[in-house]
Amino acid sequence: MSTISRITGTAIAAVLTLGVLAACSSDVTPDPVATAPAATQSPALEKTAETAPVEETPAQPEIVADEFSQVVDGVLYQGTEKAPVRIGDDTPGSAPAIDAQIPDVTNLASGWADQMTQVVASDKFVVRLTYHGTGGTRDGYNWAVIAENAYGNVKVLESGPVVQSIDEAAAGPFTLDGRTLDRAEYVLIVLTD
Repeated sequence: MSTISRITGTAIAAVLTLGVLAACSSDVTPDPVATAPAATQSPALEKTAETAPVEETPAQPEIVADEFSQVVDGVLYQGTEKAPVRIGDDTPGSAPAIDAQIPDVTNLASGWADQMTQVVASDKFVVRLTYHGTGGTRDGYNWAVIAENAYGNVKVLESGPVVQSIDEAAAGPFTLDGRTLDRAEYVLIVLTD
């Protein structure tokens, strides 16, 4: 036999032996190896924890009032140069504190100008209700927002329509420079005679 045939025969025998050994070894079960369970986290939980949006309360913009306006309990009451807001420390929607201190006046001669001076001194508007007419005839009633100048003269700033009853005139709304006055901004003086 030649040397090449012997090497080839030996090589084939070695491959066959290895194949038999491999086939036999697959029937052997290895001993179990003790391992600690690995800590796992659900991918969904992992993602939620990382990407959950943090809810932030949006910052409320600061409400700023100009020189003619006022902020009361976070609400802006917008005024104008001709009609600045005069709520002051009173409660919006309610009669101002000075209102209770002004006695009822029924006619022009009973000193209503003194009451008007007190109202103006308390930084409130005066709304006067009176009859409207010409030549001693009453056509009805109306309201007027009035002011007093430095010389004591009364000036009508704005007035309402003439209506049939004083109650209708007293219902308002009372406006000045395009805005409705809040009840806390004025004192109503009613002149019936």
